[in-house]
Amino acid sequence: MAAPDLRLDPALAAMVAALEGQLPAAERAGLARMLAAWPRTASGGPERPEPLQEGLAALLDQARAQRRADIGTAIKHASWSGAFGAFCSLLVHAGAEIALAGRTWTWPEVFAWLGIGVPGLVFAAFGFWQARAPTRLTRTLFRGFVALPAGGLGAALLLLLVIVAIDDALPEGTMERVGEAWLVAGLVLGSLAGGVTAAAWAMRRAWRRWDETTG
Repeated sequence: MAAPDLRLDPALAAMVAALEGQLPAAERAGLARMLAAWPRTASGGPERPEPLQEGLAALLDQARAQRRADIGTAIKHASWSGAFGAFCSLLVHAGAEIALAGRTWTWPEVFAWLGIGVPGLVFAAFGFWQARAPTRLTRTLFRGFVALPAGGLGAALLLLLVIVAIDDALPEGTMERVGEAWLVAGLVLGSLAGGVTAAAWAMRRAWRRWDETTG
């Protein structure tokens, strides 16, 4: 609470919490000063609560409008997030088939449509929603979703280049003795590590930038 000695009813307290979640640090300080200076009743509640509520509502609408992306950007966010959800669902679907049936594409096609398409649509809806009505948490999660596959792909390409360079530098046949299974495992683990690292960096950056700007 920005002004703990000002007693607010649940509706006003929820509005203040929502507003604090939208404002950057510099503007939260201004909100705290406004609440601290608001006249109080003998019980510690705000005098003239209706104007306070109207003012907080106007500030909240303004803060949300500053954070809200336009329709074009929201559609792009939906596409990126939906692609992430569909890709992850595809991996899970294929892994489940291999684990249970020994190979892929053995289950009825409807399972593939539902198992891959529905999560993709859910993630797409999340991407659109967080762009149009973002919070600090949803924006941070979205940045992680986008960075994870990008970081994984970048790490995979880098590892492939390293493997090719090592293969060229070593005597012929050296890499063959390592074994394809170990190379594939190393490539998968390296890609996963790259994706997780990129996602963690993007989420940390998004979390910090939320407190620095309203854009």
